[in-house]
Amino acid sequence: MFGTIESPLAQPRHVLGGQVISALVGVGITKLFKLSGAWQVDEVTREGELGRVVWLSGAVGFGLAFLVMQVTGTVHPP
Repeated sequence: MFGTIESPLAQPRHVLGGQVISALVGVGITKLFKLSGAWQVDEVTREGELGRVVWLSGAVGFGLAFLVMQVTGTVHPP
């Protein structure tokens, strides 16, 4: 955790809490995207297929996970 155990962001609450929150949000967002009919990995590269963009779930998942970590005060260093 940065090699310094006294760093404010290296405390167990931030490390464990941030990881658990990020994992839950990421899995939840992926499940929601998979429930829609737009989740087709084999057609991601086709042009004009904006309804079938798998990469969007990663962007939404990251943004929401970071927001939830900020709100709960469990932001952890990368």
